[in-house]
Amino acid sequence: MFGNTYTYSFSEIEGLRTYCPSISGYKSQATRDGYARRRESAYRGANNELAENNFADTWWYTATGPNEPLPNQHMDAELYPLRAANWMQFEYDVKGYLNWGAFVYVDTTTLNLEVWDNADIFNDPADAIKATNGDGYLVYPGLKFGIDAPIPSLRMQAITDGFEDYEYLYMFDKLANEYASQYGDLALEKLLTPLYRSIYTDVEAYRDPLAILQARETLASYIEMLASEVRGLVFVGDANMGANSVSVDIYAKNGSVFVMNDKEYSGEPCGNGVKITVNCSLAESSYLEGVLKNGDVSFPVKVFLSEQVYGVTTSDSQDELKKFVASQRIGEPIDHIALSLDESLGETTVKAVFGACLNAESYELASYTPAVSFKKDTMFGTHSVSDVETITVNLYNPSSSSIDVILQLRSGTKKKQIAKVALTSGWNKISIPNVKEVEWAYLDKVTEFSVAININTEKDVVLYFGDVYFTYKG
Repeated sequence: MFGNTYTYSFSEIEGLRTYCPSISGYKSQATRDGYARRRESAYRGANNELAENNFADTWWYTATGPNEPLPNQHMDAELYPLRAANWMQFEYDVKGYLNWGAFVYVDTTTLNLEVWDNADIFNDPADAIKATNGDGYLVYPGLKFGIDAPIPSLRMQAITDGFEDYEYLYMFDKLANEYASQYGDLALEKLLTPLYRSIYTDVEAYRDPLAILQARETLASYIEMLASEVRGLVFVGDANMGANSVSVDIYAKNGSVFVMNDKEYSGEPCGNGVKITVNCSLAESSYLEGVLKNGDVSFPVKVFLSEQVYGVTTSDSQDELKKFVASQRIGEPIDHIALSLDESLGETTVKAVFGACLNAESYELASYTPAVSFKKDTMFGTHSVSDVETITVNLYNPSSSSIDVILQLRSGTKKKQIAKVALTSGWNKISIPNVKEVEWAYLDKVTEFSVAININTEKDVVLYFGDVYFTYKG
């Protein structure tokens, strides 16, 4: 296997079979798309002799990095991101996990010497790899305790649990592909999305150890439901910001009905079965709970939907436009950042034009970034930032090249970067997890939320804003 740990593209490399970045190489949709393109444009041979070979795959790895909150094998890191990595692998079509070492019991700083020093891994967890505790060994030598076998660590057990979760995902995907055709042309890739988003965004797991257990429980019920006589499939839609609700489509065999809160929902014909639509209020529950029935067969359903949603803006009217604030550059015209309603994308959005630098010398030394912001009361309403689970911002990049944006929390003149994203061409859905866990002394004194760009732009930068919202636990 050839491991490509770089972010630029390789071409015409004889024998290239697998790209293997660090898990951090998958930290955004843009980077994931980049590896997808590399797989699609893999080297086909000097005379196209490898054109039929299915050799373009992606693995990923951890070594001394990445660090928390991304998944790793460090002893002082939380275990649930390491388990969640297997869910991420399935969603992002990462075929393998390269673990560089499982039983490194020597001081690696002595590897180039004639005699290696043994590492005292029982008393000094960083004795093997000086940079990180526990890295390089997932099992312990059992002879110390009279056991002629390795002893698994908690990290090894978390990885094993993740492997079993992956088997669940594989089993469900196989069943879904087998039976979904009965109900027409369904977007199967959306089936598991709500479960993924209940655990992590990109490659950062939420700080909720129970989330994986709840998702696994839901996944197990999906498998049972699909393998049962009702052949049920559940599609959870996007949250409706204004109504704080979620629409759910249930596909099942002909004659099936869904019962929730003593109300019976029947369906419309769909392929060889029925489609039952249920609108669920997130203000009442974050779950869809009920019973799917077909004749004498009854199947209990409990599916996670979403945390409660607070809609900041739909960006579709003059009233919505008033929620946006442009932070003008020092020494530039007052309209240097222009905001307006725009319908050129086929829907009404807020168009933000960041003008090119006109007077760079006047602010080059200033700690300043041009930004479009939402004041605290507009962004969070009556909620404290410590209530916020995930902030989601939809941005459209009309150019053919990527645009770097910085998402910040601000407190007066102080600011805290909570994400930096390279926007690809077209719509980008940016979700920032674990907002309430941001470590910042001014978190309870936030005055605004901002989307900023690089200060030194040589030409106008144009962005379009769609929906902006956040989720919180009620």
